[in-house]
Amino acid sequence: MAAVKNKPKTLAVWPIGLALVLLTLLAYWPVLGFQFINFDDQAYVYENPVVQQGLSWSGVQWAFTTTQAANWHPVTWLSHCLDCQLYGLNAGQHHLTNLLLHSASVLLLFIVLRKMTGATWRSAFVAAIFGLHPLHVESVAWVAERKDVLSGMFFMLTVWAYAAYVQLRISDCGLRNKDTNTPGCGKGWFALALLFFLLGLMSKPMLVTLPFVLLLLDFWPLGRWRGWRTVLEKTPFFLLSATACAVTFSAQKTEGAISSMGQISLTLRVENTLVAYATYLGKMFWPGDMAILYLRPSAFPGWQVIVAGLLLAAISGTVIWLARKQPYLSMGWFWFLGTLVPVIGLIAFGVQSRADRYVYLPSIGVTIMLAWGLPELLKDRTWRRSPVAITGGLACAACFFTTRSQVHYWRDSFSLFEHTVKVTKDNYIAQNNLGRAFEDQGNLDAAEEHYQEAVRLNPQYGVAQYNLGNVLTEKNRLDEAITHLKESIRLMPKVAETYNNLGKAYAMQRRLDEAMQLFSEAIKVNPDCEPAHLNLGRGYGMMGKMDLAAAEFQTAVRLAPNDSAARQKLAEARAQLGK
Repeated sequence: MAAVKNKPKTLAVWPIGLALVLLTLLAYWPVLGFQFINFDDQAYVYENPVVQQGLSWSGVQWAFTTTQAANWHPVTWLSHCLDCQLYGLNAGQHHLTNLLLHSASVLLLFIVLRKMTGATWRSAFVAAIFGLHPLHVESVAWVAERKDVLSGMFFMLTVWAYAAYVQLRISDCGLRNKDTNTPGCGKGWFALALLFFLLGLMSKPMLVTLPFVLLLLDFWPLGRWRGWRTVLEKTPFFLLSATACAVTFSAQKTEGAISSMGQISLTLRVENTLVAYATYLGKMFWPGDMAILYLRPSAFPGWQVIVAGLLLAAISGTVIWLARKQPYLSMGWFWFLGTLVPVIGLIAFGVQSRADRYVYLPSIGVTIMLAWGLPELLKDRTWRRSPVAITGGLACAACFFTTRSQVHYWRDSFSLFEHTVKVTKDNYIAQNNLGRAFEDQGNLDAAEEHYQEAVRLNPQYGVAQYNLGNVLTEKNRLDEAITHLKESIRLMPKVAETYNNLGKAYAMQRRLDEAMQLFSEAIKVNPDCEPAHLNLGRGYGMMGKMDLAAAEFQTAVRLAPNDSAARQKLAEARAQLGK
């Protein structure tokens, strides 16, 4: 371990760390004026009644038991609750929390990497690229991706505690070059690493690969690889990972987020894996045409799959061949490959082929390869320092300015999804969300245009059918609206709001019996669907059944105490009943 064998020189460590944090803050500072976006932010924050209540005992219970958003990540939920407790729905402050967590991870990465290697400037370069690379804009500028930056911080803290544990065992316990598995030595740091790892898993389960990263660090730079003894030492970490995998798989299966082999073939999964790895690697060096969502195609061109496979095989073979002479290459490369395994596409989640946010932590491995490999390549050159320093500086500057440009696409839903439509092909989800942005603004004509395009691109997309039906209802084109809402129910039969809105369309056509059946069906699907209770109560009122109407209005008030319409209707019903 370099940090033990040769204690690094004291070289302006804290000024460098401070500079890294300031550069990161400066690159992302515009996010403080950004809004929430209409893609997941509503589920995580501004339409989530539990989160909006702030920190409470009931909120804590909910955070540890819910599988909403197809994940079990209670620490992430609690962080959103805390933000609402402190800032309400001030979007800029929620963005600030993401930025501060990312900046903390940048500083921790620099400190930990320098501690393990003794290389100040190389560690600073890795931390700078991590902090400034435009591929990470999605993780930092998207409030719903709090789980990325929060788990990232716990990832760094886990590595920091583990490095301290190793250093204590080697130096203070007198175990240099001996069996470093003596019980008891450094157990406090080991337990702290486990705690940080657990908190990280409860922030985002993608951290299940962290034990694998610790083994890579044992190989280089810690230099304490002892075969199976080193692996067995990580048993508590692997047990936590296995538990997190089981819980996550159950949560995502429950929420219908995992695609079966019948939906997506093994061949397509393998093709997606190869192309995604190669694309991530390419975007590390040329981060162009970045978007919030890349849809999975029905097939990949054969040449893409072949080129990607050959590239990955060539790099893997080379780093293995050089493992003894340049161990940092194999360490960095397998860090990149290994940490992407949970999200690379072999287990298919949703409709995306890949996502920029997935490379948030994996990219560190590639940067380590560059930071140590380029100086090594020029080690026999007397003039090597200048070109290496200049190249590193230019890379950081390029990342800074590209990030400053990219981050502005995230200022609101309009700019984000207009950009996504521009840089991706046939993106029906982006069209739908752009339509939603126009609808929220009250521009129904523009909203209809984008919803129609989303339905044209994918008639099986139930969300767009639902949104189009709602807009057409607002425009009083009821026959068309009913057609799309019925199609949405066929595609998504477990969405109570669709039954309710179809019922509203029927009620507007004075087809009250059919409307009442749909309001009742909405309540069967979701007993807590407040609009359905309110509409059912109105229907009973029109039928003169005021006792039944009052009961529905009372339920609506219980579910939504701040709904003035429900409270007024309840008061009117009670007045007519003489209560």
